[in-house]
Amino acid sequence: MSRLWRNRRAFAGITVVGIRTFFTYRSLVTFFMVSMLLQVYLLKVVWTAIYGSQPRIDGVSIQTLIVYLTLTNVQLHFTFSDVPRLVRNRLREGQVATDLTRPLGFPAQLVANQLGGTIAGLTLLLPALPLALFLGGLSLPASPVAGLLYMGSLGLAYLIELLIGMIVGLIAFWTLEIWGIQVILGFVSRFFSGALVPIWLFPGVLRKVAEVLPFQAIASIPASIFIGRISGRGVVDAIGLQGIWIVLLLALAAWVWRRAQRRIVVQGG
Repeated sequence: MSRLWRNRRAFAGITVVGIRTFFTYRSLVTFFMVSMLLQVYLLKVVWTAIYGSQPRIDGVSIQTLIVYLTLTNVQLHFTFSDVPRLVRNRLREGQVATDLTRPLGFPAQLVANQLGGTIAGLTLLLPALPLALFLGGLSLPASPVAGLLYMGSLGLAYLIELLIGMIVGLIAFWTLEIWGIQVILGFVSRFFSGALVPIWLFPGVLRKVAEVLPFQAIASIPASIFIGRISGRGVVDAIGLQGIWIVLLLALAAWVWRRAQRRIVVQGG
């Protein structure tokens, strides 16, 4: 932390670069926003048909479920980590050699760049949010306390997604190309995060698998707190689980980074 504080101006500078880079690819980002809106709408249509005339499934009304699905999908776009793409490009272009000579460590540079992308992304996400709510649905949190806990849980979800992205990105030090891993991870993450089907509706085996993976901590836990599906002691346990995953993933990321530094291969120039 002391090293980061000493190089805070460099961190801020890279964050600004991340903001500028984001707007360079704003057409691609806009496409992802449109896909998010389409997915929110289609999920609403499908689940409305599944519910049919049933007022509730597993104690949850269709209105509450739509709020949950809208939140989880918006959250996944907010927490999306661009770190794997950044690491892959820096390695393929040979720019990682320069990155490693900077006073600010390479992992901190990745965090700063990701933060810049997130800040810039909010400029598109916030205008798209009313449309997402129109196509899907949203309500007030289950309680004012639930709303505050939701915001805290969402912040932890962001850190978890960032750490997962960093670990995947660092794998490129061995493979150079990680696109296939990203595609598989994207599908697995979206499914087991509960963004397509709520985890509480998973059959026994799948539910147990989801509960031992970190992905539920990215989408399902914050949204479940918001709608009141998780409350009381359950909130403490859920946020505690997010904290445990942050510690585990941070340790794993540090271990992978130490080993990755021995595997540096510079291509291009």
